[in-house]
Amino acid sequence: MIIKSINISEKKGEVKNPVEAILITQTGLQHDAHAEPSHHQVSILGSNSISRFEKTHGRSITPGEFAENITLNDFEVQMVGPLDVFKSVNVVLEVTQIGKKCHGANCVYFNKQEIV
Repeated sequence: MIIKSINISEKKGEVKNPVEAILITQTGLQHDAHAEPSHHQVSILGSNSISRFEKTHGRSITPGEFAENITLNDFEVQMVGPLDVFKSVNVVLEVTQIGKKCHGANCVYFNKQEIV
């Protein structure tokens, strides 16, 4: 897997902005609004899901616009499930859920769509 973008936001419910690098701590990505003890600390989305959404809705999406922390090239979210594990040299991430709900009336999912 290749990381396309790493994204954070200061407040929950906001589009995340790409950053060059980030420190992953025990509670999530440092300086991200979701970095707190919970089951939802790091959100991962594949570029394939974004591409399907763009084609369906005729709209271009930028990394972080779906509030994902990590955008992966050529990753199919349908291929993983809860308890699956992502490992790298210094980081282990466990999948706790697939999909997430919109945040507020201006949800980029148009309050109807979930990316899969």
